[in-house]
Amino acid sequence: MNRLHYFYDPQCGWCYAVAPLIKAAADLPGVQLTLHGGGLWPRPTLLPRETRERIRILDEKVSELTGQPLGQAYLEELLPSDGMLLDSAPTTAAVLAAGSLQPGADLRMLRALQTAHYVEGAHTTDQAVQLRLAVGLGLDAKAFMSALDLTQAKAHIAQSQTLMQRFGVQGFPTTLVESRKGFTLVPAQEWFGKPEGFVAAIQSALGERLH
Repeated sequence: MNRLHYFYDPQCGWCYAVAPLIKAAADLPGVQLTLHGGGLWPRPTLLPRETRERIRILDEKVSELTGQPLGQAYLEELLPSDGMLLDSAPTTAAVLAAGSLQPGADLRMLRALQTAHYVEGAHTTDQAVQLRLAVGLGLDAKAFMSALDLTQAKAHIAQSQTLMQRFGVQGFPTTLVESRKGFTLVPAQEWFGKPEGFVAAIQSALGERLH
């Protein structure tokens, strides 16, 4: 089967920008979507005010390019806060836990985390927030928490980074199409706000080879 490999981070603004493209690609018949959490934030990080101001400018640019919403709670409460925590392991763990319980729930959890962060201004590294999102997706609360406890997010991130090194790619988002002929890089960033174009690029890439 053909496969689309998506290297992402739940707290990556550009990954939020391409979320509609990934959703459209996930609906492609005959193409299986595989998510790889790449660990943009390898350790718990609190950003200085100046950096957060630069992020605000970048996020607003992303919103203008893509139409992806930014909520007042994010712009006026979470982003200005000195307590906004960025940490890839716990957020990636939530995606992995959801995916272990139900096919396709990993992508739905990723989208829920992105909405919670960029629209609701929620602290998505918090397990209570993750549990609320999981229940909202129709997942069993006890099963989700058990899966979360068993998830090896750091090992998953290390494997994702090894794959990225293998293909000589870096940064997030990164999207690779895999077919029986090999792997092809299809940059989602070239199709901001144009899901149909991204889908067409994937279909075109199925006959081209990267490695």
